[in-house]
Amino acid sequence: MLFRSAMVFPVGVGFDLVSKLHPGIELYQPDVVGFKHGPEGLQPVYAEDVKHPSSAGSYLAACVIYAVLTGHSPQGLAFSADLDPAIVEILQRSARDAVDNYYTE
Repeated sequence: MLFRSAMVFPVGVGFDLVSKLHPGIELYQPDVVGFKHGPEGLQPVYAEDVKHPSSAGSYLAACVIYAVLTGHSPQGLAFSADLDPAIVEILQRSARDAVDNYYTE
C-alpha cells in the first residue's frame, strides 16, 4: 500500500534546533535501570544511553504536536509544565520554527 499523504510531526527537527541553539536546555533524562544500596540508602542506577525526554523535551514535543494539529503557533500558550518561563518561551518558539521550517522546505 502506498501512502499518498501523511501528517508529520517534526519533533526531531525541534530537538535538533534546540540542541544546536540552546545546548544548556536538557531535552533528555537518563533511564533508571534499577537501584543499589549506598551509604545514603537506596540510590538509582542510570543507564549509560539516554533514551527518554526530560520535562523540557516532552514540552517541546507537545508544542510541535499542537502546532501541527491546530495550524497555530504554540507561542503564548499559558501552560508551562512548571518550567522556567524563559525556557518555555524558547521551546514554544523553537517548536513553531521547526514546524514552519519543515512544512515550507
